[in-house]
Amino acid sequence: MSAVPQKRPSREHVGLVAKCQTLRSQTAFAPIQTATIVGCALFEGAAFANLTAYFTDAELVHLAVSGLALFCIIAHFPITSRIEQQMEDQLQTRRDEQQFKT
Repeated sequence: MSAVPQKRPSREHVGLVAKCQTLRSQTAFAPIQTATIVGCALFEGAAFANLTAYFTDAELVHLAVSGLALFCIIAHFPITSRIEQQMEDQLQTRRDEQQFKT
């Protein structure tokens, strides 16, 4: 039995594949990053507005709402496993769209 030698991919090909995978990951990560920034900014605005109201009026309601907004920022902050799952969902959606286009 003679074994047929396998052709090894060139370095350029391996580099191109890695670059395409990185580009796909970046395009899948962009909407997640944008949603995180916008979501946290909205909660941050609410927290600062209520802190300002607390410092001027000294009502505990404003401090409580500010604390709730801070908690929402922490809850909205990305976790690695959640980001990986969302990126996989984005990539799968794009693969499905490509199949329907052809």
